[in-house]
Amino acid sequence: LLFTNWTTRLCATTITVKADGWIQPITNFYGCSNNIATNPPLEMSNRVHLIARDLVVESGGYIDANGKGYRTDNTANKAIAYGPGAGASTGNRGFGGSHGGLASIGYVQGGTFYMYRRTDTGPAYDDTNAPLAPGSSGGYAYQPGPGGGPGGGAILLKATNVTVNGTIRADGGAGANQYGGGGSGGAIYITCVTFGGSNGVISAKGGARSSSNTNGGGAGGRIAVNYVSLVSRGIQFSTEPGLEHGEALVCPSQMGTVWLPDTAMLTTNLTQFNGVR
Repeated sequence: LLFTNWTTRLCATTITVKADGWIQPITNFYGCSNNIATNPPLEMSNRVHLIARDLVVESGGYIDANGKGYRTDNTANKAIAYGPGAGASTGNRGFGGSHGGLASIGYVQGGTFYMYRRTDTGPAYDDTNAPLAPGSSGGYAYQPGPGGGPGGGAILLKATNVTVNGTIRADGGAGANQYGGGGSGGAIYITCVTFGGSNGVISAKGGARSSSNTNGGGAGGRIAVNYVSLVSRGIQFSTEPGLEHGEALVCPSQMGTVWLPDTAMLTTNLTQFNGVR
């Protein structure tokens, strides 16, 4: 099932995503650049918005917005990264996009430290406890062709009862070729009365950078689950930043955020949380 447009929503008494079933936005999109605020104008299109009494994602089922946020325009010798946290495009290096955390801005190469201005890469943005904005694209060197990874998309779920035994994800896309930064993780916002699951996964991870060791991975996105009653803890959360290859970045991209209404989901060793704050 593919969603088009930002205002499209599916309303039903019961929505069940069966094994091998997929619900996802149709594609990613342009928007406003961190560096070019009005050309083209900011737009957010294509998200998943579900409203139900009972929402169940079965094992092997997916609500998937991976790479369905803001993308990079690499046509006609352009290298414009889009989104509020768009990654920096400098010379032959592309840095990751920001969202739930800040993207990387510095690296070490051959024993030399290189640092860019924080304003070269977009800021962290969106609400921690009610995230709705897609992830931003990674930066890319000034060459045509695929480069900066797209940000993760946006998923909005409203139900009385939510059960996640499968996967809900809005991860950023990896940078391509030699000069692309990773896109930042997207947004997943769930509001419900009861919440639980067994072996479920909810993630808004940043995308990995491309093969060059001077590019940056995307920052993690944002996840919020506003429940009244927790019925089980069998769900893994992740908003880790994108993989950094090669030589270590001095200021690596940051993890994203997970917001919960209470401490009922927390355990002694926090094994169900990976790269979150």
